[in-house]
Amino acid sequence: MAFFKEEGFLIKLDTNGTNPDALRLLKERGLLDSVSMDIKSPLNEIQYSRCAGVPVNMEKIRESIGWLREGNIPYEFRITVVPALIKEEDLYLLAQELRNSSCLTLQNFNPSDPLDPKLRDVKPYTESDLKRIQQKVNRILTGASD
Repeated sequence: MAFFKEEGFLIKLDTNGTNPDALRLLKERGLLDSVSMDIKSPLNEIQYSRCAGVPVNMEKIRESIGWLREGNIPYEFRITVVPALIKEEDLYLLAQELRNSSCLTLQNFNPSDPLDPKLRDVKPYTESDLKRIQQKVNRILTGASD
């Protein structure tokens, strides 16, 4: 990464947030300009681990979220919305948990080649539904009333 920085490139890290120490170290060494962190579900261990497909250390996830929210570096949170795993209400709960964060971008699920073959038959949200949900998520993040 140092080579790219020396050449004047900006570096964005895409992370699942399980290694907050690496985030801090990369920032301290000047090797990081922004971060996109994928969040799998509202921040409870059972649902998060189910959505991730593996056990997850929520303390590390929360630590990464907290570090990013402190304003150490430009960041975005994002979540892939898999209707079989994430309900609309879950997205609003997550937005509440991330209130006052810079953003939470909703990414629509693409069933064409999922890691879990059982998800091939899951119908993604319509673009209009996803847009409507994103607007409400944005209002929750900023503390605006409905």
